[in-house]
Amino acid sequence: MASDASDDTAGAGDKEDAQRSKPHDLSTGTGPSNAEGHVSEPARREPGRRDRDTATPLRRGWQRHGLSSILLAGTLVTSALVVYGLVHKPDYSIAFFASSRAGVLRLKSAIATALLGLGLFQLLLALWIWGRLPGIGIAPRAVGRVHRLTGMLLFLVTLPVALHCMQAYGVRTSSVRATVHSLAGCFFYGAFAAKILVVRSRSLPGWALPVAGGLLVVAIAVIWYSSALWFFNGYRLPLS
Repeated sequence: MASDASDDTAGAGDKEDAQRSKPHDLSTGTGPSNAEGHVSEPARREPGRRDRDTATPLRRGWQRHGLSSILLAGTLVTSALVVYGLVHKPDYSIAFFASSRAGVLRLKSAIATALLGLGLFQLLLALWIWGRLPGIGIAPRAVGRVHRLTGMLLFLVTLPVALHCMQAYGVRTSSVRATVHSLAGCFFYGAFAAKILVVRSRSLPGWALPVAGGLLVVAIAVIWYSSALWFFNGYRLPLS
């Protein structure tokens, strides 16, 4: 479950800080200058615009190729989990730290709620790193480390829950809620794999990383809505 374990956003933030602090070369006339010939303070470039003005046709081709490969990888991971969940024979007798069905649902709903909180925390940290929180300055490097650690914690906590869901239930299509929940769980790991690849790539457009992280948060929210909220609301979804 996210959205958001990566060195990725932190790496993007460190790279952006380095670009902002790098002085212009006076000997080559790089950067804007004023009437006296002095180099003026460089304008800040927004993170999402880092490649927009300088990308060559060849670079844009590599970007399209990289995005297609990452999209394919995420789709393959999601599809593999869906197919396995459909053909796997569920074993409802598998316990999850509790013996009764209600106990299993209560525990997993509590974990899903904690994961939603971690996902939202990851989102806030990412917005801070990318300078999208009004009234707050540039995020220190420690924020990037916290972002990576909480992201890794979020991912690790999802594993036992996902393993139990897949072994005990598989991909269920008995109702709209169960179908959405199952597909969202499979999509989360496909989106996570795609985000890791986005983080490792340095040739993608600036919007790729925020979009990948945002999809993880959305997946976590859908998983929570279709399971924990359903349980806490008396086995009913709000407005249904």
